[in-house]
Amino acid sequence: ILEKLIKKGKDGKKFYRLVEERIGHEWDSNTEELFRSKVKITGFPLIEASKLIHRNEVINRWNLDPTRPIIGLWSTPVSGRGYHGNYDWVFDEKKPIKYLAKSLHAYGLGSLMNLIVNEDRCIRAIRKFADKNNAQLVIKARHYQDLVGSSYEKCADLVVGEESYYPHTALELSAIADLMIGFRTSGYPDAVFVNTPVLNIEIPNDPLPLVFEILHFWKDLCHFPGISKSMTAKKVIQELPHTNLDTFQLDDNEKESYLKRYATPTNGGICDRIVRGVETLLGNI
Repeated sequence: ILEKLIKKGKDGKKFYRLVEERIGHEWDSNTEELFRSKVKITGFPLIEASKLIHRNEVINRWNLDPTRPIIGLWSTPVSGRGYHGNYDWVFDEKKPIKYLAKSLHAYGLGSLMNLIVNEDRCIRAIRKFADKNNAQLVIKARHYQDLVGSSYEKCADLVVGEESYYPHTALELSAIADLMIGFRTSGYPDAVFVNTPVLNIEIPNDPLPLVFEILHFWKDLCHFPGISKSMTAKKVIQELPHTNLDTFQLDDNEKESYLKRYATPTNGGICDRIVRGVETLLGNI
């Protein structure tokens, strides 16, 4: 794995740091068994706050039209935090000439044969997709981002941030949306929990096969039949503006399997389990 990451250069650097110290220090079966014996799975407290969310109240508070569909978009993490690799350094570039220059520098002559596939064009394609479906586009900015003057702000009907933490603003958006769109974000299970399908956008040259090999959960998290669907950024630009919103549907039969894997348990009482777990631990000391 390390050799593969090294060959990826800057695109593998972030993930190299994740695995370098783990190689040669893998747990044996006894250590794994000991770990499992001490762990209590409580669930994810954030999603339990969904019972506090009332769709009409959120829609009214955000001055949205209750008669029109809502598409939610988690902003890409590039803006405001810098680049992990060449793939997002290129993807972030808005000016065509600079984009081609960066692409040539990072990936060689072969990259110039491809369509200009950047963040700006993806966002505009999502806006066209929303317009085709008479939908409102609501964008969730990350806490460190200022989207004023950006393509996000220009294309959105509304931009929300971190106005609330419990229930979190991101969960409120997922709860009222007919579809959530993101760039490989961990928010997908939250959306599925509140019955919203997910579209994941794959950035060109993002080293996904290696990511999936290192962090196994990402593969099915992003692409799970009947739950979350992945599209390349190129397809988003070319095809999404002509796609019907009802193409994206949540399969109730698959939802249970997805949540069992990523949000177990989901039958409430999550915070109570945490408190009881701590009490039990303290009682055994």
